[in-house]
Amino acid sequence: DIFRSVQGDVDVIKEALGLLREEWRDEFNVMVDAMQRGDWPQVWEIAKEHRLLISAVVVPTILFVRYPPAVFAVLRLLMAGANVAVAFLVYTGNLQAAAQLIWRQIVTLSVEQKNRVEERRRTK
Repeated sequence: DIFRSVQGDVDVIKEALGLLREEWRDEFNVMVDAMQRGDWPQVWEIAKEHRLLISAVVVPTILFVRYPPAVFAVLRLLMAGANVAVAFLVYTGNLQAAAQLIWRQIVTLSVEQKNRVEERRRTK
């Protein structure tokens, strides 16, 4: 029963990621077409809507190109922090509870994303 539940959750996550990928691809194509036409307000609207995604790609790329040693130092600190967090969760016995909470959050976000994409498709 638990495995069927987890498989159902995995299917929801895969479907939500697939829909998100399709939406990003469609909007990227619209953005490229708008850029070719010179319709900069439409490009700006799409860029504003996806500013977190753009900054999640652009900022680390700029930092890596400009300051490679700093990027490796930050990655090393993040790994150390992750090790401390996992060790703390194991020591306190809360690792399973934290894993369940993270899994539920991932499934909830996936369901919400799927619903948003489906709502956008209905309104188009």
